[in-house]
Amino acid sequence: FASVLCSLATGGGKTRVAAAFLERNCRGEAALFVVNRTVLSIQAQDALRDYCAVVEWDKGDIIKPLADDRPTVYVATIQGLRASGTLQKPLDGVACVVIDEAHHGAADSYLSLLFAGLKSNASAKVLGLTATPFRLARDAVLGSAFSSAARGPTVQELVAIKALAPPKLIASTARDRVEARGRDEDATEANLAKLLWLRARQAGAKTAVAFCRDIRRSRLLVDVLRGAGVRAEHLDGSTSEKDRKRTLAELRDGIVEVVANASLLAEGFDEPSLSAVILVRPTQSTALFVQQVGRALRPYPEKTCGFIVDAIGAAEQ
Repeated sequence: FASVLCSLATGGGKTRVAAAFLERNCRGEAALFVVNRTVLSIQAQDALRDYCAVVEWDKGDIIKPLADDRPTVYVATIQGLRASGTLQKPLDGVACVVIDEAHHGAADSYLSLLFAGLKSNASAKVLGLTATPFRLARDAVLGSAFSSAARGPTVQELVAIKALAPPKLIASTARDRVEARGRDEDATEANLAKLLWLRARQAGAKTAVAFCRDIRRSRLLVDVLRGAGVRAEHLDGSTSEKDRKRTLAELRDGIVEVVANASLLAEGFDEPSLSAVILVRPTQSTALFVQQVGRALRPYPEKTCGFIVDAIGAAEQ
């Protein structure tokens, strides 16, 4: 089968690219759109409905085209495909496969999908979509999953044509770090993030997502922000879907100023009205840094920039 990894910055239109790919290569045929989270499945279904006949894949579904001239796209999570045993079965009825967040494509489950599922389907076409076509782990070689690559416009190029908002860095000074000193390192970190968020708010920021080291520190940050009069909430994987949707809706409406999390919202979270990201999670991963920063750069009416509130020196690193 033919495969290509397409690199396009967060907010650069990856779903539009996928729709164009499917319309060109899969009209009247069936395709599989693979995501790695249920929330991304919902987003993909909503985004593709203007261009394709969309089906939410369920265990036991036979992937086949509907009576529609458009592509029939089955949207599935990689976890659901693995749990059902579908990864080990031939996918002979699939004309195209689209893999979202394809920087995960070197993982065993994706390789099973490509090389077991498509083993006898030489005519299939595979498109991988990612904003971050690089991995920190040396054994995660994307070339094992994709035979070629294509690069879309960079963040700088998209900013230049106003397809993305320009980033504006809010970083700490030596004086800030002295002022933020708390009883321990975690308290100091949360105090510094609070101080910088208040500064960003004075500069015009209205809402933010904070990325923390872990759930405990995320909850700590929420407590510190609330102590300063900031309307803040915490989300993690144990939060019910109902509560998650309510909290993110309140963030969108400005009822909540800051939503703190560890890594729940680093991929796939799409809220163009978001003013800022607050970085409180050190990382050596360029991919993770780019994913986090990209949450604040989507264009929105009257949005002049995306604030990068950097409490741990990630931007400099």
